[in-house]
Amino acid sequence: MHPTDCPLLRKEFTHNKQAKVQRVDGYMQLKSQLPPASRRGLIFIDPSYEIKTDYQNVVTHLQEGYQRFANGIYAIWYPVVLRQRIKHMLRALQNGKIKHMLQIELAVQPDSNHHGMTASGMIVINPPWKLEQQMKTLLPWLHQTMVPSGHGHTLLKWLAKE
Repeated sequence: MHPTDCPLLRKEFTHNKQAKVQRVDGYMQLKSQLPPASRRGLIFIDPSYEIKTDYQNVVTHLQEGYQRFANGIYAIWYPVVLRQRIKHMLRALQNGKIKHMLQIELAVQPDSNHHGMTASGMIVINPPWKLEQQMKTLLPWLHQTMVPSGHGHTLLKWLAKE
């Protein structure tokens, strides 16, 4: 969405042949690039959420991508600015046919009605088998390190599990 980001990302990944940086509509790429020829892959989805419809668009397009490539690993980042938007997005995901979804969240402040992001999270579909255990160790350490006052929270829970 921001024209200066793509050249910076390209420069960062210049020597990594496994990464591809393109300035295109990522939602459309889910349709055109899935499934990959190798039948293996990590799809990282990082909407801007500056457009309020992104909360619904990520659900719609993720479900379409999942239909094409159900055994891929999907990692969807989200900001917690208004908790209600996140709850609505999670309910929509849970009402779909996607199985094996892990939610990971780190909050540096309690939820608030004031302007600003209080937490950041990831929804990981088909997470690698050690990810849950690693997050059980890492999240408390991150919270203690980043928020010595103890405000905020961590969250690690299954939204859907086969």
